[in-house]
Amino acid sequence: MDKYYFAALFAAFGSRSAEIAEAAAKFKSPAEAYMAPPEAWAEAGIDEKTVNKFIARRDFNYPAWLKDFCLNNGVTIVTPEDDAYPYSLKQIASPPQVLYVKGSLPDLRGSIGIVGSREASGYGLKAADAFAADLAAAGVVIVSGGARGIDTAAHRGALAAGGITVAVLGCGIDIAYPAANKNLFAQICERGALVTEYPPGTPPAAYNFPARNRIINGMTHGILVAEAAKKSGAMITAEYALEEGHEVYCVPGSIFLPTSIGCHSLIKSGAQLVDRPEDILESLKLASFPQQPALFGSSNGEDELDDNAKAVLKILSFEPLSLEEILEKRRPWAGGSRHGAFGFGDARQGGANRRPQLLPALGGRLMAKNLVIVESPAKSKTIEKFLGRNYTVRASMGHLRDLPKSIFGVDVENGFQPKYINIRGKGELIKELKTAAKKADKVYIATDPDREGEAIGWHLAYILGLDPESSCRIEFHEITPGAVKEALKHPRKIDLDMVDAQQTRRIIDRIVGYQLSPLLWRKIRKGLSAGRVQTVAVKIICDREKEIINFVPQEYWTITARLRENDKAPIFDADVIKFNGKKLEINNAEEAAKTEAALKEAAYVVEKGRQKGTQAQPAAAVHHQQPAAGRR
Repeated sequence: MDKYYFAALFAAFGSRSAEIAEAAAKFKSPAEAYMAPPEAWAEAGIDEKTVNKFIARRDFNYPAWLKDFCLNNGVTIVTPEDDAYPYSLKQIASPPQVLYVKGSLPDLRGSIGIVGSREASGYGLKAADAFAADLAAAGVVIVSGGARGIDTAAHRGALAAGGITVAVLGCGIDIAYPAANKNLFAQICERGALVTEYPPGTPPAAYNFPARNRIINGMTHGILVAEAAKKSGAMITAEYALEEGHEVYCVPGSIFLPTSIGCHSLIKSGAQLVDRPEDILESLKLASFPQQPALFGSSNGEDELDDNAKAVLKILSFEPLSLEEILEKRRPWAGGSRHGAFGFGDARQGGANRRPQLLPALGGRLMAKNLVIVESPAKSKTIEKFLGRNYTVRASMGHLRDLPKSIFGVDVENGFQPKYINIRGKGELIKELKTAAKKADKVYIATDPDREGEAIGWHLAYILGLDPESSCRIEFHEITPGAVKEALKHPRKIDLDMVDAQQTRRIIDRIVGYQLSPLLWRKIRKGLSAGRVQTVAVKIICDREKEIINFVPQEYWTITARLRENDKAPIFDADVIKFNGKKLEINNAEEAAKTEAALKEAAYVVEKGRQKGTQAQPAAAVHHQQPAAGRR
């Protein structure tokens, strides 16, 4: 349990300072340190303010909860005293005292950190992916931050090459941030490790990531900046590397891209310009470089393309090109034919007949003038087949906006007004949907036909700048060509009553969860949660359990008399409910025998009777199938 108490110390102190570790070492064990009173910590040299913060945050049940969490989730706690703790990480100015590791932390003696912009260009993503793949193939461990953009490309490149990669997180090990990388993180755990210094449940706050960057630097022998703006987290990581005397490598970019300015600035300051993975391997004197599959000599599936597609691919580059620019770059056929490389008329013949024939080579997307947004990507592919080339179908992947996790998010003093934000990790998807909506002549929201779907549609309308009172909402109850096409004929406005119903449920969930859950943590145990339904259900179960536990068995008897008017009359049963004018209560066999003897000698009179008629059996029922009503 010592490790869990040690980790709990830093979770409560909220500090990575070696000062706390030194003070804790003055106690007999981490458990004793965690349970120690304030005056003991003061004697150990910790100032009053820090001690008071620790006491306020300390939860005596937390170490046990942390142990259960780690065992149940395959998480290992690593401290500087452990052999698994990276040696190079101990050498930085402020090494983390606790590392939460999921997966297997590899030998980092041959490791490179790859960092860069979250809003990366296609060129930057390709560079990160290619360098990571080739370096990983050479046996280099790729370390990055698990963020979208360059980080994601680096991790994917390493995994695709069958290499090892480590993601250093700026949040708790149990939080997938961004959410879109949840599956990627699972793959990383199989081929490397997720690492963080933050305890479970820590949200991905902005101030966590600059601190995270020092760990990336401390775990590597050099930093490759694939693409970075002048002020960015990648530049912070590079600065850490320069301060620690590590090598910094930069991929050069376009002088017109803002995301290249950071790299060019570092190169001017002495960072090494690299355009091949070999440059890094030679600089670090690592293993010799094998045949490179990623950067050079790869067809990227070009052999599977038809002639038109190959012609288009040859013209395209990492720079954005308009359709007109592509047309201008066409290559005439040999022999003086007046038909261009894509098989459409010469430019001088006018553009009317050029565009349609170019569409197959470009994927057939340019003609789409209507955008349909559904929830599920599986639905989007099916529905797009139904509707044809004039429609583009995209998926929202569920909710795009929600109440923030880090704050209460409900203004109870102002009519319980909710404060919505874009869900973390959905930024790229929102950007794609906005771009698609701007290009479309008409946008249809086809989320699920229920309260939740209606609310998702309402949030989509807000994000895309649509009027919820306009005819932008369609609904269908089956995924068939007929149902989908019929729905498009009858668009409607968003049902705000259904939206309000969903919002009410969500707000009540938040109020109950955020107000009662912390109380449960303080009074009962860390990790418990409260909810508007689950809390009531738990109370009902507990109340019933109390009744069962407190139940006291009590003996009681009943007497039934079998009576008839005469010897030929039918016998009927009568329960005895009163005796001598009082309600009959018999508590033992002796009382039962006395009562029975008295009743045997009694005379009985029928005061009131009622004849029960025999009910005739109904005829065979005939069931008529009624059409199912639409669910609203």
